[in-house]
Amino acid sequence: MTSMAQNGRSGCRTTNCSGHYINNSITKTVRHAGRLVVLENVPAEVCDICGDTLIAPLTMRRIEEILSRSATPGDTAPVYKYG
Repeated sequence: MTSMAQNGRSGCRTTNCSGHYINNSITKTVRHAGRLVVLENVPAEVCDICGDTLIAPLTMRRIEEILSRSATPGDTAPVYKYG
């Protein structure tokens, strides 16, 4: 992943947070074509204090490619509505 934060460490952009971004992987949930989609192991930079997340443009393009393929997901999970 091309790092947005130099060496994986940069000051957090969130107001009043003194944390730093570190390279990590996350689980990203998105809505696509009316369906809830969960992507695991997405490379991202995550603030070590507040959890603010940065995803590189190249990673976002890869997510868009995955979603546009409309492939059958590797796993499925129930979705519950609150209220």
